[in-house]
Amino acid sequence: MKSPLRVERDSFMMAYATHRVIPFVTHWHPCVEIVYCVDGSFAVQAEDKVYQMKEDDIIVVGCCENHNFNSVTRPISYYSMLFDPEILPLPSAAERFGFNLPLKHSSDWPTELKEKMRIYILEIYEEYTQKKCGYMTAILSTLLKMQALLIRAFPDCLKSDYRQIGNKGAEILRYMSEHYLEPITLGSCADSMNFGRSYFSHLFKKEIGEPFHTALLKLRLSKAEWLLLYTSEPIASVVDKSGFQNEKTFYRVFRKFYGVSPIEFRRTASVDYRDG
Repeated sequence: MKSPLRVERDSFMMAYATHRVIPFVTHWHPCVEIVYCVDGSFAVQAEDKVYQMKEDDIIVVGCCENHNFNSVTRPISYYSMLFDPEILPLPSAAERFGFNLPLKHSSDWPTELKEKMRIYILEIYEEYTQKKCGYMTAILSTLLKMQALLIRAFPDCLKSDYRQIGNKGAEILRYMSEHYLEPITLGSCADSMNFGRSYFSHLFKKEIGEPFHTALLKLRLSKAEWLLLYTSEPIASVVDKSGFQNEKTFYRVFRKFYGVSPIEFRRTASVDYRDG
């Protein structure tokens, strides 16, 4: 677990973007993702439910929840924020808050909750883009207020561990999120967690809902997707920072899931702000 109030570069990312139509693949990642729609309309599928997004709507996708964007009918503008919930301290080590809310969409929230969340998102974006002295301290302070706001609104979620899966499933996802940059395999993961390989394969499919290899690819692709859309990192750097072993493999896997090459995918978006 990361030390409270210490943020590594990949523990928090944020961008404001305007996109044309982009094929988003269902994926998951160990971060919380909060999206605030500024203009246009689109749909977000989180776990097994589809949420319609329009101007001024907010959605909170909890840690490790499967999700995607789809049904984009025209260019959309939105703020997107990703952060590792473990950078935010809780009073007890036994408590976890992965932002896995029963009501993810702001249309189901009280007006006061939605307005405060909107204000916090804009405050964080201003700090993140201006990067004045102490900006990460200011961001963490606002994230803590956001966390407290949501805990008070949804107290039953305080002890929820990732996406409502069993303890073993949560342990597996944590291991993957900590080691996806390494050349891990089902066998090495099973060995590291002291599981028999056959049992681990069965357990993974039962707890996570898909084979180990597919889940690992989706995790790595989610990182690559962010880097392609919101940064100017060269492809070689995207490959390295998303856990793929070489560019050839990355191009093959990316085209299989997205139907286009990484370069074509990046060109489909017009991004007003890129971090990096």
